[in-house]
Amino acid sequence: MSTKERREREKQQRKRTIIKAALEVLREDGFARISMDKIAERAELSKGALYLYFENKEKLIIEIFWMLMEKLKKKIKDIISSDEKLELEEKLNKLIGMVLDFYSNEVEFFVFMNNALIGLSSDMMQELKKTAVNFSIELNEIMEKLFEEYNQDRYKYSTLEMNIAFRGIIKNFLVEKFFGVYKQEKIRPEMLTDIFLRGVMK
Repeated sequence: MSTKERREREKQQRKRTIIKAALEVLREDGFARISMDKIAERAELSKGALYLYFENKEKLIIEIFWMLMEKLKKKIKDIISSDEKLELEEKLNKLIGMVLDFYSNEVEFFVFMNNALIGLSSDMMQELKKTAVNFSIELNEIMEKLFEEYNQDRYKYSTLEMNIAFRGIIKNFLVEKFFGVYKQEKIRPEMLTDIFLRGVMK
């Protein structure tokens, strides 16, 4: 391995260490109270070293957003592309269960997304919105392929409309759960699947 390659690998490892530390601070303190000082301390770096990788807290937040969204997208793709032979209802149950578990482990991130962009600069708002839009487009394409796999003559609506409704049901139940309105101990995936399919099937 060349010196250049080794330095690049060390740089990427340092960046992962910073993001891991930032996520830990985020989960403990929330986005509103996250600070570069705390992240540097958790990553065992000087604040100056931290700024070599991220010029400000907002850039770091966007990096976290990207990383978590890519992680979620991969999990969704893995379920949809699985060779396991499942009925549509079963596959939707698996998808919903995974998304609920994912956000249950990232509550602060979910709350941040739903209080979108508060306190960020105009430039960062635009960058984060662009990231969110790109992610949404990719996710729409993934989910539309899933619905197309299962005889679309069964549906009253387009696959895009179905995807928006499907994601909306999950998101709104999570909002009500995390903000204390939905008092049940757990959100049941099969309940959300039933609500969704009753609305879209002919």
